[in-house]
Amino acid sequence: MNLEEQMKDATHKRIVIAEVVDSGSAFGMTEEGDMVFINQRIVASIDAQAGEQYEAFVLPNYPDKRGMIPWRALRLAPEGQDPKPKKQAVDEQLLHAIVRLLNKEGSLTAGEIAEMLNAELIDVHKALDGGRGIVMSVPAYFIP
Repeated sequence: MNLEEQMKDATHKRIVIAEVVDSGSAFGMTEEGDMVFINQRIVASIDAQAGEQYEAFVLPNYPDKRGMIPWRALRLAPEGQDPKPKKQAVDEQLLHAIVRLLNKEGSLTAGEIAEMLNAELIDVHKALDGGRGIVMSVPAYFIP
């Protein structure tokens, strides 16, 4: 299940961090008294501290863990802030230029697109990533 599908099942909860463990992950508690697992990447990204309150976007935990810890955090934000991810604004003009280029040239890497359009690579990545399914990438491998 990809992140977009997971986000459909996610819900907002206010939590208090009960403990940050040696591995860097943490456990929180919802206002209803349910435990929430927070992985180390999320803890580190906002420097979550025990005893502090956060806004959390949570999913039901994996079935084998749900009995003890019903929730797992997808995103955390300081109290009062929205934990939902923000949609990136897409440069529509750049996206249309990319589509026209791909129609003309065929498959290209993001670097090739940036070079051919004289655009910043980061802007090309943003346009490709937020393009609402207009452009698709496929991992490819070559073995000589």
